[in-house]
Amino acid sequence: MKRQVLAQRTPDDGRRPLRGRDAQLDQVLDALRAAGSDGSRRTLLLAAPVGAGKTRLLLEAASVAESIDFSVVDGIADLPVVRQPHAVAPDATRLSWLTAQFERQVETQLRHGPVLVVVDDLHWADPLTVTALRSLMTRLDDNPVVWIFAMRAEDLDSPNGLLLDAMATGPRTEWLRELEPLRDDAVTDVVTDLLDATPDADVASLCECMGGNPRAIVDLVRGLQADEALRIGGGIVRLADGPLPSSLVSTVAIDTDSGLPRRFRTAVRELLDRLDPSTRQVLQVAAVLGRSFSPQDLAAMLSTPPATLLKPLQEAAGFVGCLSDAFEFRREPVWRAVLDTVPPLMRSLLHKQAAELSSSDVAAVHLLHCGPASDERSIFAIRAAADRLLGHSPETAAALAVRGLEVADQDLPSRDELARTAVAALTRSGSLDRAVSLARPGQDLAVALLLKGEVARAARIGAGQVRLAALAYGNPAAAEKVAGGWDGVSLTVRAMGMWRRGRVEDALATAQKAGTQESPWYFDPQWTHAWMQIRLRRLAEASATIRAVEDRADSAKVLGSVPLALRSWASFAQGNIAEAESEALAGVSVAADTQMPLYEPHLRAVLVLTALRRGDVATAADRLQSFEGLPWSSLRTWVTAQIAAARSGPEAALAVLAEVRTDSARRRELLLEDPAVAAWCVRTAIAADDEAFARTLLASAEELGIGAHARALYFRDVMTLVAATEQYEDRWARASATEDLGALLRDYDRDEAVSALDRAMEFYDSLGAAWDSARVRSRLRRLGVRRRHWHQAPRPATGWGSLTGTEEKVARLVAHGLTNRQVATELFVSPHTVGFHLRQIYRKLAIQSRVDLARIAP
Repeated sequence: MKRQVLAQRTPDDGRRPLRGRDAQLDQVLDALRAAGSDGSRRTLLLAAPVGAGKTRLLLEAASVAESIDFSVVDGIADLPVVRQPHAVAPDATRLSWLTAQFERQVETQLRHGPVLVVVDDLHWADPLTVTALRSLMTRLDDNPVVWIFAMRAEDLDSPNGLLLDAMATGPRTEWLRELEPLRDDAVTDVVTDLLDATPDADVASLCECMGGNPRAIVDLVRGLQADEALRIGGGIVRLADGPLPSSLVSTVAIDTDSGLPRRFRTAVRELLDRLDPSTRQVLQVAAVLGRSFSPQDLAAMLSTPPATLLKPLQEAAGFVGCLSDAFEFRREPVWRAVLDTVPPLMRSLLHKQAAELSSSDVAAVHLLHCGPASDERSIFAIRAAADRLLGHSPETAAALAVRGLEVADQDLPSRDELARTAVAALTRSGSLDRAVSLARPGQDLAVALLLKGEVARAARIGAGQVRLAALAYGNPAAAEKVAGGWDGVSLTVRAMGMWRRGRVEDALATAQKAGTQESPWYFDPQWTHAWMQIRLRRLAEASATIRAVEDRADSAKVLGSVPLALRSWASFAQGNIAEAESEALAGVSVAADTQMPLYEPHLRAVLVLTALRRGDVATAADRLQSFEGLPWSSLRTWVTAQIAAARSGPEAALAVLAEVRTDSARRRELLLEDPAVAAWCVRTAIAADDEAFARTLLASAEELGIGAHARALYFRDVMTLVAATEQYEDRWARASATEDLGALLRDYDRDEAVSALDRAMEFYDSLGAAWDSARVRSRLRRLGVRRRHWHQAPRPATGWGSLTGTEEKVARLVAHGLTNRQVATELFVSPHTVGFHLRQIYRKLAIQSRVDLARIAP
């Protein structure tokens, strides 16, 4: 290897920032300032592993010195080198000549100011050169000279290393801080500097596997570039062959293709080749056991006492770390690359051996890699493990069961049971299309179809509770006729029927009772109970119910959109428009990921209404299009009517409401969707001069016991309207009633009208309901009162200033190390919502990870 000298600085070195070495540069700067201040020598010593960036640090130190008017001398490149064997003692005459030559060089620079002398790769210098440098240090002790001596840590026990160690005892001498492996954020910065683009999680993960060694990282990135294994687009670096498989998939997948780039596998092989052969064997066997492994299992696999593993595991510290009760490969790609070095035939035999030693669940994973399974025992073990995982880790169960089907002999009787487990796990984990493709006609298929939204087909195929649940979504009247039991599903169906008929309190009590009865995982009575509480604006009770829903939904990823739908409506009811929209957007994303659309109408409705409240009618109308064709017709009618009124006036809204004019059952359902519906509909009918329809709506509202506000509007009853403004739990409904009061008082008492409208505007402003606030300002202008409209400065599209208030809160909490679940608890939202906010934050800040966020957070 050719020795690098300071003069060999490349343009690339000067262009890229030095990452992760701030502490060392601070030491250099302190020494430079001290020498320049008191005019005396300072000495810094550095020993660093190969590839740690020793020379790069010295280049940066030289740049720092030059920036504060130091001259820089390369202590070896500028010295006349006289080489001779180490065994020969230095000649005194030659030494004097050598010292004098270099002294003149340094003194020439000292005439212009202080000097930095950098001596890199001291391990390659001959003894005469080193002796000359030490002699010169003594002679120039009272001059502003800073000396930096650097060598490889691997050569510290050499003669020159001993000389360096002896120097450390001298005055005004200190060791530079160790060049520790780069942290993950610095690794990301290095890759970004090299490629002028930010690495995605997969690329960053591969580079982080290089042990934080700068040279290895640079070599890997350059190699991946040369192999055309990277793809850059939109400022992001990705792997050209697509994302790496997840940990779970790589555990149970066929071993012959790790999915890792060839250059990375080569780099890991080179690292393995530097280890002792016995250590390499230990790592390969450990890799077969899994990413984490117990020392007992490893010892059993190797048929060796645990004590003999101590030295190999210590030597392999760069590959594996010690947990509380096991060892673990530090990085998943490294584990997979090490596993890839085990020949396939030996890998299969080792998996078979591991299966015999492991617990049942772990053994099942190993059995997947032992070739085709033709015995009942193996398939039974795989299915039993998947069944045990089903309730708390359905994705793991699905991967295990599906892979088991791939290796199972077609003629095994137990294969059908394994297929049922696979369908159940796929259904719970949100892979509904695949579940349907694997399922045979029967209950399992009916459940998957129900959650996919194919309720009519589910009702035809299913029986018992699954059929009743499907009817509840697709044909509630038919469901009520057959709901004769006292289980959770039957009681929920009856509660829904009571609600439709206006027996609100009975419905609420029955739904609450349903939640205490046995019910299947795919139909939780608490969902209906929470909806009723939210519609009645019993929000404190609803919040408790939603928490119970979240706890139960955690066991099935496919249900992830349900608590988000509930939370989005609860936030909307509380007047938290931004939070409601964020929850709804997260819910739509989860619904798409899990292929479960049952609660998508509720999520879409929130998105429409939040846009409308903000005054963005165009966005609301666009979002309405995605609502068309979805079930829950009364909710869709209510949302569509509001958009029609906003765009085309009350007559257009009445055209939408025409479907409930003659259908009393549909009318009751509509009026129970929201506390403000009755008053809004009566107000809209009056504005369209349709008094007959207004009377019909009022009669239905009073029958349901929710007609006070509507009656005050119809009969222009000021006192009743005053009472209505005080009775509403819903903040927007209260603002609406206050606005109606101001409009009604306009003809009787102008000052009171202005006061009421001012209060309504304040309510709307506090809710972020810009459209409603603008309408009130218009009413005030007609009364001769002008209220200034404060325009918020436009928010930038990117950068920290682009974050919403909630996004900024999430960003700061995550930057302080909180997990998604901890942030969710702190902000009283769901973990899914935190995840949604984080994706928006990463996009706006052009970052890729929590590490990036912690680095840039102010």
